[in-house]
Amino acid sequence: MTYPSAFFLFLIGLNVPISAALAQSMPPSQSPKRSVLSFQSENDLYGDGKDRWFTNGFRMALALAPDDRPGAVSFIGDWLPSKPAAKETDLFIAIGQSMFSPEDITIRERQPDDRPYAGWLFVEVGASGQVGNMQETLTLSLGVTGPPSLAERTQKFVHTLTNSPEPQGWDYQIEAEPTVQLYYERAWFYQIFEWGDWLAGDLSPRVGADLGTVFVDANLGLVGRIGNFLPHALPPRINPSATGSGKILRAKPNGIGWSLFAGYETRAVARNLFLDGGIFDQSQSVAKKTFVREFSAGLVLSFDRFALTYSYIERSREFELQRTSQVFGSINLSIAF
Repeated sequence: MTYPSAFFLFLIGLNVPISAALAQSMPPSQSPKRSVLSFQSENDLYGDGKDRWFTNGFRMALALAPDDRPGAVSFIGDWLPSKPAAKETDLFIAIGQSMFSPEDITIRERQPDDRPYAGWLFVEVGASGQVGNMQETLTLSLGVTGPPSLAERTQKFVHTLTNSPEPQGWDYQIEAEPTVQLYYERAWFYQIFEWGDWLAGDLSPRVGADLGTVFVDANLGLVGRIGNFLPHALPPRINPSATGSGKILRAKPNGIGWSLFAGYETRAVARNLFLDGGIFDQSQSVAKKTFVREFSAGLVLSFDRFALTYSYIERSREFELQRTSQVFGSINLSIAF
């Protein structure tokens, strides 16, 4: 199966995304703003263990609290349409890599009926802000596909370390081209019950859209949660799913905060570079599905300056000849400082 790179294995899922800040719903006096270093890994190793299709994603992010960011970059917060107050806005930067392969990586020849080999290396800047019970995130990314993404080297190196089959078809990967991508999302948090300080539940509808050379799509979803730790933030993911700022705070002055969640999302897809092929390279493509659905469920744990999230994801078929849906996992770790 495909594994994260050696660095990813060392961190074993130190996945700390950049998704709507994990800001505990406490009075401001108990919730000082902190900067957060986050790591995020998505891999089939954490799901059904089958190395195919979306085989690996990694993202490392730094979210800067208002008191820690240089004044020269504060203008990024003005990108948010709702214009949240500066103290309710976090700015972030990130670097990530996504990797895709066909179902059978031992075949050396081109596989025109399966997903093409593809890699994407990108950097992101963005802002995440809160107004009332609404959290919004805006992200701009620049990147590159093809050999400069280092996906081929990463996969072959890790497969050598783990004595896994060597992928044979990278000669037919989607070719190199620059990418630019804009992502925007809003989520709302509605409490449905509260039993003292030990258990509560909420529902979070969300809506978002992608526009760029990689993805053109729109999504609509709903997440339900129960626990004693329900921050105004959804479990973070790698684009085309929700991204964000990766902020976290302790759930309670003493003790462990926890929550269980389950969510459903529908995405309408007009373009997916990794299925349609690049703008300048039309040699590799497959017929994509217009509507893609995802079910996710998992657990969030938080203690003091740390938060750990595991998400189990089942994604419906993304292209017409894909035999089944895909199962993978996401592990996230956030560290506030």
